Amino acid sequence: RSQQQQALVEARRAQATAEAALAEAEKTLQTIEQEAHAHQSEIAVLEAEISALQQEQRNAENARQEADRTLERLKTRQDLLQRLQREGAGYAGGVRAVLQ
Repeated sequence: RSQQQQALVEARRAQATAEAALAEAEKTLQTIEQEAHAHQSEIAVLEAEISALQQEQRNAENARQEADRTLERLKTRQDLLQRLQREGAGYAGGVRAVLQ
């Protein structure tokens, strides 16, 4: 009977140890789940920031393209005006001859 009692005592100790380990594991799991939730919230914020920055980038690219088109238009106009000035467009033949 003493052996049975000893085995019972050891079994109860093992049970207590296992229950303590289980409680610790559950506590650790809860902490990890809270951290995961916090990280998911951070990810959502970062994804929203990325989306906003991508939209800003698209807007900036569109503005740059529009500026490029305007610049090309103005260069073309300047080239035309310079050519007209060189050729003396708008002046009568005599005035052109005097200017040249």
